[in-house]
Amino acid sequence: MPAPSNQDGTTRYSQSRQAQPLHNRLASNDSSVQSYPASQVSQAPRSSLNGKMLLDGYHGDILNNFEGAPPKFNPRNPNRTNSSPLLDANDPIQMHLLVSTALEDATGYAILAPEEVDSLRKQCIRLTQRIESTRQNLAVQSKYRDAAINMGKLYTDGGDGKRRSRGSLGLKRNSHTDQSREAEAERAASERRCEELAQELWGLEKRLIEPQTALLQHTAGILQMTHRTAKKGGRASQGGMPGSPESMYTYSNPGGSVAPGEDIFDERSLYRSFDRLDGGEGERAVVEAPGGMGADAEAKLKELWEMMHPSGQDGEDEAPVQNFSLLAFSSKVQSLHSQSAMLNDQKEVLQRQIKQQRELNNKSDETKDREMAEMETQLKSTKATLSQVEAQAQSLESKLAEALDQTSRSQGEDTIALHSNIDNLQNELDTLQNQLEDHQNKLEDLQNEHEDLKSSHAIDLAELKSSNAGDLADLQSQLTSSLEHIAALKQAKSTAEAHIGDLTADLEKARKAEAQVVSLTADLEEARNAQSSRAVDEDELDAKNMEIARLQTEVTIARAELDGAYGSRAQRAAEVASNPAIQKELDALRRELGETIEEYEVLTKASIEGERERELLEKEIDRLRDEREALEAKLSDER
Repeated sequence: MPAPSNQDGTTRYSQSRQAQPLHNRLASNDSSVQSYPASQVSQAPRSSLNGKMLLDGYHGDILNNFEGAPPKFNPRNPNRTNSSPLLDANDPIQMHLLVSTALEDATGYAILAPEEVDSLRKQCIRLTQRIESTRQNLAVQSKYRDAAINMGKLYTDGGDGKRRSRGSLGLKRNSHTDQSREAEAERAASERRCEELAQELWGLEKRLIEPQTALLQHTAGILQMTHRTAKKGGRASQGGMPGSPESMYTYSNPGGSVAPGEDIFDERSLYRSFDRLDGGEGERAVVEAPGGMGADAEAKLKELWEMMHPSGQDGEDEAPVQNFSLLAFSSKVQSLHSQSAMLNDQKEVLQRQIKQQRELNNKSDETKDREMAEMETQLKSTKATLSQVEAQAQSLESKLAEALDQTSRSQGEDTIALHSNIDNLQNELDTLQNQLEDHQNKLEDLQNEHEDLKSSHAIDLAELKSSNAGDLADLQSQLTSSLEHIAALKQAKSTAEAHIGDLTADLEKARKAEAQVVSLTADLEEARNAQSSRAVDEDELDAKNMEIARLQTEVTIARAELDGAYGSRAQRAAEVASNPAIQKELDALRRELGETIEEYEVLTKASIEGERERELLEKEIDRLRDEREALEAKLSDER
């Protein structure tokens, strides 16, 4: 991710040094920076504090959006109003004691090179940006966690009675329990994410302490060294260089001297504005800014682009202005940077020329004055050009800082809009939850109605089965009486024709019984296929199967006995036809058997109709269950 501009990053870095609430609480007993070494902080074990403890420590900071404690205000010190109220800057004794103590404490602090200082500052800026991003993520995840906790409370309150009633109906799935488990899983995931972010934020804050401590020690060491040297009256140090910046260009050099009123080029002014462009930070800030600023930032950049292409002076040819683009803007900034580097090289060349001019003491005064005048003219023109470029760069930098401030404000407004959107989604979620409860109540009513219909159909089916069994018993008794009647006829008639007729009638009855057995077997197979998805009484099916097997066995035995004892079927039919009384009795028995079979068919059709109605009710229940699951899925998507 491209780094922001140095000014904006320095502002965030200074704010982060003032607002570190959790570290300020946990390290409140430390009296100085040295009592809490950065090396020990960076190497502290991560397991010393778990995520739960860290999250509890950040709870208060999350509630106030990591604003931190309000700054102190000291009206007696207008230059530094954020100093302690007990400080009196006008008291010379108090200030002398503070300065002496600070100089004494900063004696052993290490002084870094400019490259190391820039590296530490960039590291602080990067860590500060990551800390701010992690804080925002932690605040958002905390809101998600609170919403998940509220959803879990909705599912756990008052749901035991409904789960018990639905469990008594034998349903395979319990949607209420599944939803509560899902809400619990979401809550656990949100808490785990919050704990991970808290641990990450804790680690980043610990890592930030090390470069901050090094920079503070470097700053204190530099100020201590320059202050001690300045108090010696501006005397040069061992290497011939002064110790304070104020005396850097006013000391005496054995190789040559410069008059006190002589205009000497201050090389510090060359790096005062363009040191922030080192490392491509300005370019990266310009490239990064349009991605998140919007129309206002783009307008600011275009305005800066127009400022970098002013209209030509009178008598000068106006060059065509290139259209605005991020690449062109970056190229222009790089061009300004290269121009400043070129001017720096020119400055060094001029300094060498001045040094050479000082060493040429054997030349005449006129030659030296002329050459010095030329050099001073060149130096003044270079300083004027450099001042112009510096002013332009400072203007660009201020404009960029203003644009980035507007970007941060717009991001804050987006965060507020996101929070309001979360509240609206929470309200919609409550509405959908109420609708889901209404649908669940309706589904329970339909399930109760289906259970009542199921019980009534079971009663009707039991009655049909009992009546069917009675009809079968009557049929069996009728068959028995007919056999007895045939036996009586056999006894009445001593001839073989009567006995053959009785056996023929018995055979015909057996055939009818066999047809009935086939019909009952087909009905039984249909009933078995229709009731395969439900619980069927195993004992009743076994009894029917045994009854069918017994009837089939009796028919087979009777047929075998008839075939073995008497003649062929045609002969027996002829003998039966020759006896009208037996034929009449057989016709009567056939009619009774047909009527019984018709009644059984009617009962079977009624049972089948009841099963169809039951299947329709089950389909309606499945449809309502699917609608409920669709609503639950929609509810999950909304979450």
